[in-house]
Amino acid sequence: MLLSACAGLPRTASVAADAAPPNFSLNGRLVASDGSRRFSATLRWSQGQVSRILLTTPLGQAVAAIDVDAAGARLTAADGRSYTAGSLSELARRGLGLSLPLEHLPWWMTGQGAPGSPSVADADGGFSQHGWTVRYGERDARGRPLRIDAECSSGCSDAQAGSQPGARSSPLSVRLIIDQWLEP
Repeated sequence: MLLSACAGLPRTASVAADAAPPNFSLNGRLVASDGSRRFSATLRWSQGQVSRILLTTPLGQAVAAIDVDAAGARLTAADGRSYTAGSLSELARRGLGLSLPLEHLPWWMTGQGAPGSPSVADADGGFSQHGWTVRYGERDARGRPLRIDAECSSGCSDAQAGSQPGARSSPLSVRLIIDQWLEP
């Protein structure tokens, strides 16, 4: 009976596996926590063929800049240290200490699941994908979200523990508050 109930849940709009991320620019705030650590920053995010995420403290002091282009993803921390990695989540884990779903967020911010795996819609207008539950708060006049809450309560252990076998996983939560959508 439980399986038949799950089979009726709608899937979100599918995205081709090779689809380019949507283009956008925004100013906002990011809070992420894994139960023992918490990271918060203001952010300026420009997403396109060349993307940049600038993270600052609430007083405007630089924390990190993340640049993504055809050559790969790079994080430059405020102390000048640089990190490179194969995915934005791995880059954030190595540079900031938390595995954030940055490669999925461009799609999630448009209400779609990221390409490459199915997503299942829930009754509240959010969905689940890659072990994450994504929920939306208030929206602007154009229907764009002004708040996104994502939580990964299972399947986060490899990302959080740096792929150490047997590592215990605690829930990882991310809240993105969009203060201003800018035209790309």
